[in-house]
Amino acid sequence: MDSLSISTLNVRGIKQKVKRAATFQYLETLKTDIIGLQECILPCMPDYRFFEKEWRKGQSRWSGGGNRNAGIGIVCLNPNIQITDNLIVSPGRAMVTTCKFQDYTFKVCTVYAPAVKQERANLFEILPPFLTGSTPTFLVGDFNCILSPKDRRGKEGNSKPDVTSKSLKDLTHSLALVDSFTKCKKKHASRFTWKADTGKAESRIDYIFHPKGITQKDYQIGRRRVGKECRL
Repeated sequence: MDSLSISTLNVRGIKQKVKRAATFQYLETLKTDIIGLQECILPCMPDYRFFEKEWRKGQSRWSGGGNRNAGIGIVCLNPNIQITDNLIVSPGRAMVTTCKFQDYTFKVCTVYAPAVKQERANLFEILPPFLTGSTPTFLVGDFNCILSPKDRRGKEGNSKPDVTSKSLKDLTHSLALVDSFTKCKKKHASRFTWKADTGKAESRIDYIFHPKGITQKDYQIGRRRVGKECRL
């Protein structure tokens, strides 16, 4: 199998057609194969076929939720990636997408965890049964929690990991998943993926976890005009 690039990006709302068109145009410029999208701000709908039609670069899948900020998606920029199955774990919050690239079958679980701690804990609790199995699984998205005190800097918010941090650690450990950031040898200007509007606090709450058997070539963090991006 050739190399595969996986990204995660907060798009900060694509419900409106004009915003969606601008975001899609931007996404098409990214040099990556597949992107998990969060904070799409999508309502619950019977289907999202018009979204799939508007995204013309490859296949895509979507899920909206009841919360005003909920909404996730996964878009393929590589036309050789086929989506063979898509399972909604929690509407607008988590879904597991099975993909095939050449002779390689893998899963991508896209997560947009709630900001409320108890709701986040509930989401992490229901994830494991959907992620077990022999198919290699990538866990990507905005998890809204830090993994260590180093992942937060500033005066706003609690700088200590909470119970959901432990839940996320336990989950990735049980699935033999690796935090891609920690395995990157290249130095980054910043480890943080979120910055408060006041500029007084920063956090690393967006992650890409990959299977231990995967050879990681690179990892990038960037703040884009539509949101924040991490790329493996």
